[in-house]
Amino acid sequence: MENKEITIVGGSFLLVIGLAMFMYISQQKNNNMVKETNELKSIIEKNNEELKASLDSLYSRMDETDSKYHN
Repeated sequence: MENKEITIVGGSFLLVIGLAMFMYISQQKNNNMVKETNELKSIIEKNNEELKASLDSLYSRMDETDSKYHN
């Protein structure tokens, strides 16, 4: 009877440890995904700013060209 109880307690302990490890690994994956998402968000914002500046310069060139030929 004693071996059966030790086996049950040991199995339960291993189950709890396994579940804790699974939860820890899942949390670490989630943290890494959040970091990557934040990095991608900052890169996208930077590129959007660069594109907006590029478009603004193109619009100003078009306005200059239009003013030369239409005045």
